[in-house]
Amino acid sequence: MIINSIDEFVSFIPTAYGYNPDDKMSDYDIIKPFLQESEIWVKDELLGADLFSFAEMGTDQELHDSIARVIACSAYYSCIPFVDLIQTPNGFAVVSNSNQAPASKERVERLLNWVKTRYSEAVDMLILMVFKNQDYNLLWKKSDNYNRYTECLIMTAASLRKYGRKDAQRDTLDELHPMLMSYQMQIAKMISPEYMDELIQKRRNQDLTDSDMVVLLFLYSVIGLMLKKEHVYPMLETIVNTMVKDLDQYPAYKNSETYRLKISDKFQNSKDSSIFVW
Repeated sequence: MIINSIDEFVSFIPTAYGYNPDDKMSDYDIIKPFLQESEIWVKDELLGADLFSFAEMGTDQELHDSIARVIACSAYYSCIPFVDLIQTPNGFAVVSNSNQAPASKERVERLLNWVKTRYSEAVDMLILMVFKNQDYNLLWKKSDNYNRYTECLIMTAASLRKYGRKDAQRDTLDELHPMLMSYQMQIAKMISPEYMDELIQKRRNQDLTDSDMVVLLFLYSVIGLMLKKEHVYPMLETIVNTMVKDLDQYPAYKNSETYRLKISDKFQNSKDSSIFVW
């Protein structure tokens, strides 16, 4: 396992010290089922078996700690509802300790929100670390999850907060993923599907040019406006005009049907056009 002791768990979740309500079991035994569930999610739904096994058996402490932080936050969030409950023959009971006053509902909710925020930030940081490291990225590509986490222009909750949803967390990004991909397809009608695909692939390969970055930063703002239901055509026109002025920097767009139609004397922006913009 990634986290093998209660001390390691507490190093990521300081408030978890003294969690154990059962004096017949060790602190680690109590939290272990939640850690196991979280590890399974990270391996099966995020990193894939190859990268996870590499991290588990490897010596890169930064990668290990980044994964452990995600696991710890996820496990703690899952276990909080069970912290002071035990099952008895007569139903559930609350563990009582005369030396400690129970936390109010509001304080528990604040704790849950804090853990959820930390979890979101931890997943973001792990994704960016893996994505920017060539060796880790190659291992991640072996996973079926890779495309899901890297196909969208908005890859992190932090980016979503910056460009569209100020309170966004990972679950917000997951919920909006289909909509964001739909927006991306609409944008591709302007910059060409070929160039949109190239942008995604070049970002995956850490091969973006300065010219690509200019377009990419514009596109983040476009998606932010689309999320707010604002009119985006003028900004998209600006992006396309920027590309047209320096076509040799954008060969995928230059050689696309989208560009050929744009410069055609007969082109009209109509609903029948493959590059119609709303």
